[in-house]
Amino acid sequence: MKNSTVRPIEWYELIDISGHMTPLKIETGSQVNLVTYSDFKRLNLSEDKLLKTPVTISSFS
Repeated sequence: MKNSTVRPIEWYELIDISGHMTPLKIETGSQVNLVTYSDFKRLNLSEDKLLKTPVTISSFS
């Protein structure tokens, strides 16, 4: 058997968020899902939809 390199394939789907079709990356191993504040504003979502959390997110990559 030869050595081989496996390259991960990124998975994106178009998701309807409040009537805006938005491309989102699907990460099946993720514990959280994020949207940038600029994307949040672009989607014309109400600020009262934002929730404060005491959790700090960090990356292990």
